[in-house]
Amino acid sequence: MWPLPYNILLDVANEHFRDLEREADQDRLAAIARHQALNPARSRPSPVRTVVARAFRALSNASHAVSEVACTAATRLEGKVT
Repeated sequence: MWPLPYNILLDVANEHFRDLEREADQDRLAAIARHQALNPARSRPSPVRTVVARAFRALSNASHAVSEVACTAATRLEGKVT
């Protein structure tokens, strides 16, 4: 007679425990989703954009070098003229 009520109580307790586990899993998933929404992953530029940026950077550096040489030459000429 006694084992039956204990089995029922044990079943109820197990069911309650499974419900708590499900709620905890849902809370964890919601927390992960909130974290991902607030902290999005950093994006990487496309390969095409990277190549174009490198080309423009090289062109800019070359232009800077040419203007530096021209300014130096102009300063020398100006010094000789005056």
